[in-house]
Amino acid sequence: MSAIVSIIINNYNYGHFLRDAIESVLKQTYSSVELIVVDDGSTDDSLTIIHDYRHHFIAIAQEHKGQAAALNAGFAQATGDVIIFLDADDQLHPQTAAIVAQTWEHHPNLARMNYRMEVIDHNGKSTGMIKPALHVPMPNGNLCNQVLHFADDMGWLPTSGNAYNAAVLRKIFPIPEQDFPILADCYLNHLTPLFGDVIAIEDVCASYRMHGHNNHEQGYVNMAQLRRSMVHWQASHRAIHHFAAPLGLNSTNLGSVTFAAHRLLSLRLAPALHPFSNDSLGKALGAGWRASLQRFDLRIPLRLLLLCWFVCVAIAPKKLVYWLAQQFLFPETRIPINALLQHFHRRRHHNQTQDGLAAFSQKY
Repeated sequence: MSAIVSIIINNYNYGHFLRDAIESVLKQTYSSVELIVVDDGSTDDSLTIIHDYRHHFIAIAQEHKGQAAALNAGFAQATGDVIIFLDADDQLHPQTAAIVAQTWEHHPNLARMNYRMEVIDHNGKSTGMIKPALHVPMPNGNLCNQVLHFADDMGWLPTSGNAYNAAVLRKIFPIPEQDFPILADCYLNHLTPLFGDVIAIEDVCASYRMHGHNNHEQGYVNMAQLRRSMVHWQASHRAIHHFAAPLGLNSTNLGSVTFAAHRLLSLRLAPALHPFSNDSLGKALGAGWRASLQRFDLRIPLRLLLLCWFVCVAIAPKKLVYWLAQQFLFPETRIPINALLQHFHRRRHHNQTQDGLAAFSQKY
């Protein structure tokens, strides 16, 4: 029996992109597809667009509660074996459902699949970029140990770049709505590896749209986005602890280079707005050093490079700190450093992660 692929579009005021997202699902070559569209209280023309397609999918309209609430509502209605959460500003390629269904049938106990994404601009035209770049390994294999130690340092794909085993999602849903009004994919990506393997699909299966509302991709440091990320990662850490204990997993060493680096950058660049009242430069620096040293997937020279980065951020003039932040948050801008990192970076066929300086291109 063929797997059913449920595709859940979550939308909030993305009417100018929504039609493209819906059409991309309706054009799937795979026949066993269920489409659910959740509108999270949009005030633009989204409901009109949804009404135009009302005979093609299950439509859910709710008051504005945030991304987690939208995903919860959609998943509650889904009947599929495989679940894809598609952001309304993104698109799936025609073969995506067929590819993930075939992968799931060969690996029915997997927790999640992820695939590469073509980057498109506001108008839907290709930028020529692939996310992640073709030379960058995607999360693959048994990643439970990595999640328990440095969940935030993994090169997770954004919401639309993943397909989930519905049986695994039923173990972790509903997503806490107060904690994840945005970045709900962080919760999903951090928790699903605790319950099974992650499979990397090398095909480019989706289009990720860069536009004004996800302009953290544009290459400049946005402190508000940085602070929001920290708050959501902290909530995700609480969730990891919550689910790890009943599984007999030890999460006491959970920390990450990325989380510590964001704390340090926040304290250096905008201390008055730092979200954690009991934090300090010394605590953030110490956390960064500990996280760097426990990155067992990295060679010693790269760990030393991370240690140096933390020290420089802690003591450098603010103008230099901004430059160091850009190197951390936007790895595509650091071409000379990338050449050095590629020399030191340990490549594995399984359990591969991005280097600790590579911040993750997540939607804020």
